[in-house]
Amino acid sequence: MTNIWVHVSTAFMSITQNKLRSILSILGIVCGVVSLFTMVCISEGAKLKTLSEIEALGTNNIIIKNKTNIDTGGAEQNGYVEGLSDADHKLLNNNIKNIEWISGLRYIQEVVYTPSYSAPIEILSVSSTFSNVNRLSISHGRFINEQDAIRQNMVIVIGESLAHSLAKDGAVGSRIRIGEHLFTIIGIIESPHRVVKKPKQLSPIKLDNTIIMPVWARDLYYKNPMNKLLDGIVIRMKNGTDTNVTAKHVMRLLELNHTDEYYNLIIPQQLIRQAKETQKTFNYILGSIAGISLIVGGIGIMNIMLASISERRKEIGIRRAVGASQKDIMRQFMVEAMLLTSTGGVFGIVGGLLAIFAISRISDWPVAIVPWSVFLSISMSLCVGVACGFFPAKKASQISPMQAIRAE
Repeated sequence: MTNIWVHVSTAFMSITQNKLRSILSILGIVCGVVSLFTMVCISEGAKLKTLSEIEALGTNNIIIKNKTNIDTGGAEQNGYVEGLSDADHKLLNNNIKNIEWISGLRYIQEVVYTPSYSAPIEILSVSSTFSNVNRLSISHGRFINEQDAIRQNMVIVIGESLAHSLAKDGAVGSRIRIGEHLFTIIGIIESPHRVVKKPKQLSPIKLDNTIIMPVWARDLYYKNPMNKLLDGIVIRMKNGTDTNVTAKHVMRLLELNHTDEYYNLIIPQQLIRQAKETQKTFNYILGSIAGISLIVGGIGIMNIMLASISERRKEIGIRRAVGASQKDIMRQFMVEAMLLTSTGGVFGIVGGLLAIFAISRISDWPVAIVPWSVFLSISMSLCVGVACGFFPAKKASQISPMQAIRAE
């Protein structure tokens, strides 16, 4: 242990005697670690965001969405119907086993009017089971039920943020005009930052600012005499159900009325697996780029170490003459190389933290600092120190003491 501290203190003295050269030699390592640390944090942030968005779809869910514009849909082509319909909803509900909940939905874009508020709002026209499929919580009032659909009650449920925007007009029992029709607010959705995916574009809708109405109410805004169309159908399977097997059954049933050119089947479990595989490839690419940066930095360290050995031949010769072994000389220069790279690693992590902070603030790109990224950066810098310090250290240990002293 004493010998180690002697090597460290000697290496530190040697480094501080040539401050400018030492600073320049570790810049390559600093840049390499900054790139490695930043890339890992950005990669992890992107992965967490992607996975959270996919998981928001529900890992037990199967989502069917239209490919075509259903505003003009409902026509038959070659015996097949364009667009999903209530008939598909009923067919799946009656023939798929292990369904926990199933809900159809349709998107409506209309202007909402109150005495103090007027703005276009995205509206979901949904089945009464929609809250169960998406596990929504109601903070005030209740959600739409089957009786609302049977009696065609003019009722709606609104998001918590929208309720706050509407002020007193957003309270349960208040009436608001949506387009040309009056609806009564019967419930307010609690706001746990919940989002639902649009089946059309697979992009999130924040339920905080959304209005939900019974599925029958879409007919007030979409006059389609040929068919009762839906933007999508969401199926929540019971726990333990193999969604891949169920998805094949769903496709066989839908093929009775549609060809696959009219709809997409989305299985979140598959998307999660695909996202993880894609992320692995992404990590390999980023790791390779960062690794090249570190290697370049390590080559700089090696060059500086070789120059240092040439300048310190007399010192090496004297140390060998007074009893230092080849191993001692080799350890000395290995410690010096590792001290340089580890110092570069520490400053690289600091620089990486500043870089990801700036990236997250400027570009709003998701980043995630994970403990293993710090460990990886330090470990990689030490590995570069060992790899690039070995050759100079070996060369230093092989210098003949007599020749070194005589040359000086």
